Amino acid sequence: MAPVEAAGRSFYSWGMAVVGPTMSTIAQRFIDAFNHRDADGLISLVDPTLDWRPSMLVGGRRTYRGHEGIHQWIADLARAPVQHQARVREVEVLDEQCFLVHSEVLVDGEPMTASSMLARLGEDGKIVEARGYLSDEPMLSRGFVGTSHHLRSG
Repeated sequence: MAPVEAAGRSFYSWGMAVVGPTMSTIAQRFIDAFNHRDADGLISLVDPTLDWRPSMLVGGRRTYRGHEGIHQWIADLARAPVQHQARVREVEVLDEQCFLVHSEVLVDGEPMTASSMLARLGEDGKIVEARGYLSDEPMLSRGFVGTSHHLRSG
């Protein structure tokens, strides 16, 4: 697999398709479904074997598994005292399977903190594993998860 340069960034290609924009689309759809607390929208993006570990800000449990876990996560979010949303700032493609979503958490439309999600796609293009982080972008991009070693198969 050879990298494809676009606007100074490397993306990876599988055959004729460029993975980067697909990952960006998946990331934006995930955040949109999160913002609407749309379990079905999230389920359409994730594998039935999903392992999702959101940050403590957006997840009352440490791990949510599979489609049932997505339903539980949305129920937990509905009970949260603060109904926040997220806004995607950038999607960073790490390799042919992993990407990092840099976002900001919004409360009443105002930015409150930075947030990121590291995700790994399965062969069918669905998210099989994801981790949420409350941290600054430079740390995540340059070292902590830059090699995607924090995902089991990454």
